[in-house]
Amino acid sequence: LNCKRNDTVAPRRRTPRRLRLSEKPMFKRSTCAAAVAAAFSLAAIPAAMAQTAQDHARTARPAPAGQQNHPGRHYNLQRNTPQAAPASRAAAKHATPRHGAQMVTAANMPTAIDTLTSDVVVLPTYHAQRNASQLTPFEALGSIQPRSQGTPGSFGGLAIRGNALQDTLVLIDGFRVSPASGADFSLLPMAYGSRTEILRGPGSGIYGQNAGGGVVQYLPARAGPKTQVSGEAGIGGRGYMQMRGRVSGGNEQITGTLDVGRERGDGFDATARDYPGHQDDQDNWKRDNLSGRLDARLSTATNVTVVAMRNTVNADFDGTYGGNTALAAKKRLELTGVRADHQLSPNTRLDAKFGQSSISNTWNYTNNVATWDKTRLREYGLGATQQVTPEVLARVGAERLEESYDTTGLSSPTRTTHALTGNAVGEYGPHQLNVALRLDDSNRYKKTFSHQVGYGYRLADNLRVVGNLNTGYRMPDLADYYASPENARLKQQRNQTVDAGAYWQPDQATYAKAIVYRSRVRDRLTTIGDCTGAANCAITNVGRATITGIALSLGQENAPGQLVEGLSWQANLDLVNPKNSATGRVLPHVAKRTLSGQVDYSFDEYSVGADVVLNNRHFSDEANQRRVGGALLVNLRSSWRVSPELTAHADVYNLGNRSNASWRYYNQQPRTVMLGVSYSPR
Repeated sequence: LNCKRNDTVAPRRRTPRRLRLSEKPMFKRSTCAAAVAAAFSLAAIPAAMAQTAQDHARTARPAPAGQQNHPGRHYNLQRNTPQAAPASRAAAKHATPRHGAQMVTAANMPTAIDTLTSDVVVLPTYHAQRNASQLTPFEALGSIQPRSQGTPGSFGGLAIRGNALQDTLVLIDGFRVSPASGADFSLLPMAYGSRTEILRGPGSGIYGQNAGGGVVQYLPARAGPKTQVSGEAGIGGRGYMQMRGRVSGGNEQITGTLDVGRERGDGFDATARDYPGHQDDQDNWKRDNLSGRLDARLSTATNVTVVAMRNTVNADFDGTYGGNTALAAKKRLELTGVRADHQLSPNTRLDAKFGQSSISNTWNYTNNVATWDKTRLREYGLGATQQVTPEVLARVGAERLEESYDTTGLSSPTRTTHALTGNAVGEYGPHQLNVALRLDDSNRYKKTFSHQVGYGYRLADNLRVVGNLNTGYRMPDLADYYASPENARLKQQRNQTVDAGAYWQPDQATYAKAIVYRSRVRDRLTTIGDCTGAANCAITNVGRATITGIALSLGQENAPGQLVEGLSWQANLDLVNPKNSATGRVLPHVAKRTLSGQVDYSFDEYSVGADVVLNNRHFSDEANQRRVGGALLVNLRSSWRVSPELTAHADVYNLGNRSNASWRYYNQQPRTVMLGVSYSPR
């Protein structure tokens, strides 16, 4: 558990890497040719598996803090109902949705969901006392594979469409929290904001580095002027305890929100007995969260938002270092950010931001031995959003990123990246077009150009087909970059993705989708060994890979006229074929077949539901010699609305008490029963 990236389980002691591969052009097809090919491939998608754009991204009804959404915990959906975009985002005034709900992440501006060609999903606020870890809300989603190194206090992340964890960019209210080595979800808030937006597929055309697999963003809602106090509390097996409180309020000009929470557990034996350094004990953990947000309306046209956050985790871990036995790990995430926007005219809005985040890790061993590292990231941004025509919304921007890394015996120079961005979303009759262009210029690498070209066509009111051509890239983290020899520095990983999909909604409640995709990866960054020590956990470029996949979803929402009133359900099937192009072997840490779903039923003041995830075995190393067993995860949940303000919960995580290892050498959360209450005054 002494790591902060998906491929490392030992302290950062790097061995020289002398592998240097020839650089050949990867993206030989022109954008136009690839777009035409994607358009032709749409004809192969059966019309019976499609969904209207309103259902392309399913938007949640945000609930007040501490109040349950009825029915369903993961995605309580609404259809064909206009929903205002978050007031804190640029262009919120003039970007009123014409076709229903909006989302921010896919275009970095509030955009009507049914004008997007990307594969997106929106989750409501999840309740901390009902989740075994920060990864629980994502487990039943299609095209996403959560992975964890044991307890809720250990490293965890999301792999989207068969990509590595480091290819998932994580944002909190528009500010980056993930360094190049990938975001550690154990450090993210237990429950933050009113919604979580997910972009499945490359987002580098808008966000640049480390978004080659997808983007996850936590978004809060602006607090109202009325003072409110809400809270949640939960207890469970294995010493689990969680408490969280929120205070919000203000006046017409200034509003604010303050969240504080603590979560702890006695844990379980998180490592397998054959793991080097295994200790036969319970790996306990404790997490503290403190976050605040302040919104100030300086005038009718000008708004300023300030965000601050500090999350810490203390956790036991197993391992050795120089003959010393591991004791405990301490991790800390700190984030501050300021954002301002100004309505220059009815159709033009300007915005600016400054943010700073850092992730610190300390690993303690016997004999007073300790190692540590710290990653820092600063970002500056300027942007302008323009309603060009009633059908076209566009944005241009400029950014600067400053990254640094310090560790025991090493302080790296700063890596600086300047970027110019531009993107637009438009709709003309049945035609939809999404375009994004980004140019990044780093002082450690040459200029990098990323883009997205997406086209959608509405065949009928309830049927739409789309196609996208995206490019993405990932920079090596600074620890690995400077540990490599000067004459053989690590190269950027590049990927190109083509996808096509169809979406169908035959009635108000039923929806379906089918998406096929293919990603080609060049100079893939990975580890050769199984990460049982520093020597076999070094990052290197290992050539090319191809990831092909099919994502199918079918579901039904609770709506009037259903055969069973109060019932909602969804099923997802993901087939992924991730291969090393040179060896033909399967890429590590990716399950090739995953079946997932959820079902919820509500009646009167009660609600019951379940999540099911089933996936096959996968490999933990490049040589395909070490297998990780498949998983069958069943979670149960129930709630009782005691009063309009008070809701009681009873949940069971991992009903079958399966090991469900998602990573070699690491056990996952055993069966855990959790009881909780949430309070939110009206």
